[in-house]
Amino acid sequence: MPLPKKPLPAIPKIKKPLPKIPLSSRYRPIYKVTIKTPQGKQYEYNSWYYKDPTGIKTKQNNKLAIYIDRDLEKKLDVCLMNISLRSGDLIDTAKSPKFGDIRIGSVIKVYLGYANVNEENPSLKESDIAFAGIIDEISHSFKKISITAFSMAYKIIFKKADPKKFEGDDWKKNEKSSKDIITTLLEKKLDVDKIDEGLKFTAYTPSDEQSIYDNIKTLADCNGFLFYISKDGKARIHEKSSRAHSFKYGEDILENSITMSKPAYDKVEVKFTYKKDGKDTSVLSSKPIAGSTLAKDKKEETKNIDFGLADDVNTAKKIAENILRGIYVIETGEVKVIGNTGVDLGDELTISFDSSAPGAKELDYMKRDKVVITRVTHKYGKKSGFTTTIGWKKFEKKKP
Repeated sequence: MPLPKKPLPAIPKIKKPLPKIPLSSRYRPIYKVTIKTPQGKQYEYNSWYYKDPTGIKTKQNNKLAIYIDRDLEKKLDVCLMNISLRSGDLIDTAKSPKFGDIRIGSVIKVYLGYANVNEENPSLKESDIAFAGIIDEISHSFKKISITAFSMAYKIIFKKADPKKFEGDDWKKNEKSSKDIITTLLEKKLDVDKIDEGLKFTAYTPSDEQSIYDNIKTLADCNGFLFYISKDGKARIHEKSSRAHSFKYGEDILENSITMSKPAYDKVEVKFTYKKDGKDTSVLSSKPIAGSTLAKDKKEETKNIDFGLADDVNTAKKIAENILRGIYVIETGEVKVIGNTGVDLGDELTISFDSSAPGAKELDYMKRDKVVITRVTHKYGKKSGFTTTIGWKKFEKKKP
């Protein structure tokens, strides 16, 4: 006996239109990789062709996977790239980069973006750059070439600071801004995008036991500055970025998470030696972290900073406050969005909702305004497409 037919339930009408995804299915992610060897030879490898140093272009269709991870808390950003060779390329190597052509020490630049499916050979702009660095390792197997590259900080991490550059009368007698000191420490080893002036010091001497990078990082922390290498390979040392980004649920955001943070220390103490009445005087400046007294069972911890020679105790207090703000992170979070190379470390991030999106009111607590981007991770692959994961932190606000 056949079952009685029941009418299908009516499809409910949606009162509010669903938000539109900014990239339609007619767009696809694309890439461009340029490699310049220490000998000056340049290669280009993109979604359509491989170009050798003579300018000859050969169509290619190899699979390529790219992973880029840039983090304010790490000295070196990393780029991992795998080129899976098709069987035909093992015979005709002109269709892909030759293993011997890619040298350790070569400068590599990676660009990521999008193209219309019907668009052939679109150009990626300089603003589409996702990573610039130096190739540190190359491996070659029967099926693929693997490349590991690190950011341009590589140039100053393994070089010690030279105190002799700070021995002249000009350095001993005159006040110098943190920018002056950092510029001298860099010795033109890196291109510079931005350095804020910062605090002033007299008779500054760097530690010759530390690298150029570590000396600059100490100065940046004392000023309350962010210190990192930008996506296009330039040094940036500043308090606040002028660049801001806004992502919306229902449009750009794929995943999101928020974590509340606890202070790492109850107080910070900065030990300074400064000139007073012609004598060397030591001073200890300390200040409890805001909110730490609310944690009843929290074990008291102290972070000591011994910075050396300064002019007065007020400088020590400013440094203590700046270091405190860097340590006291109120909360952290992570948001995954459709691939976007426009974001960079140190930029401001706002997370919001499309007011017409279903459930926007219930998830209003997930909004965040002007938090600081502290990590950027790009993933590109044939199957996974192009996505960007952004890590952020909310710091204690600077007192006027």
